[in-house]
Amino acid sequence: MRLICPEQKNFSQTGKQILSKHFDCTFLDIDNEKDLNNLISEFDILLIRFKLKISKKTLLNSTKLKFIICPTTGLDHIDLDTIEKLGIKLFSLKNQSTFLRKVPSTAELTILLILTLLRNYNQASKNVKTFLWRSNLERGFELNDKKIGIIGLGRLGRIVSKICYAFGAKIYFFDIDSNINYKKYNRVSSIKELFETTDIVSIHIPLNNHTKNLIDINIFKQKKFKCKFLINTSRGEIINSKSLIYALETQKIKGAGLDVIDKEEKNKELINFSIKNDNLIITPHIGGYTYEAIEKTDKFLINNFLKYINNGKNYN
Repeated sequence: MRLICPEQKNFSQTGKQILSKHFDCTFLDIDNEKDLNNLISEFDILLIRFKLKISKKTLLNSTKLKFIICPTTGLDHIDLDTIEKLGIKLFSLKNQSTFLRKVPSTAELTILLILTLLRNYNQASKNVKTFLWRSNLERGFELNDKKIGIIGLGRLGRIVSKICYAFGAKIYFFDIDSNINYKKYNRVSSIKELFETTDIVSIHIPLNNHTKNLIDINIFKQKKFKCKFLINTSRGEIINSKSLIYALETQKIKGAGLDVIDKEEKNKELINFSIKNDNLIITPHIGGYTYEAIEKTDKFLINNFLKYINNGKNYN
């Protein structure tokens, strides 16, 4: 079978070597879906991560495609309805929570964003570069004894909670699963209550019709709003960008740390705001983008795929 990978830079050398032993592989770096559309009709297997959107048009053009391998948990960049209708088998990290407990990279980035905001790192670093030493602008806050609000106490929410708890923070959480309970943590009844109770809110939920624009102007304008810092390492569309800018401009919140934003690099309004204001930190969706995470997830998912096509036998 023939395999195409249109974003080879986002995969480990180990993963590519394993696949090359079993398939006729083409590894490329393609910048847009249109270029992939012109090639995909000749391939049986598509190996992707998150760089390209896989739309209905591309899938309908992929007349030979039988399998998609995508080592991510979020799949909103793939038209799932179309692959189901076409009978294309998808291999992803969705619902692989047991394995993913060994991959803490996104949780670690979440902690970095929290501490960067609390300690005014951006301002402090900028001051040193202009030979300004220890100004009042650099004074920050400790994570110890802060109230941390977690939206979604799944795999990542639990890892972030565990690390914050080790710092001496108090953990509050909201989750739609009523069966989730931790003796050391405090459950609240709504997202509204979480923002009224905590100093920092961190988002760890998937994007769907119920969570799109979940954090909007109504959240920031509630009367008892207390939260000072907002963190998002899940999906950008969960926070309404214009509402976030309002909250920062009016100082409803002191700062925000985002690894994901709506429309990503095309969101000029949010990116330009971050250029002018140190209290908005944006990283380019690098939560899971570590050497260790990429190698672990590549090997795990490729092994699962090879077991499937070899009737349960290990590839090695």
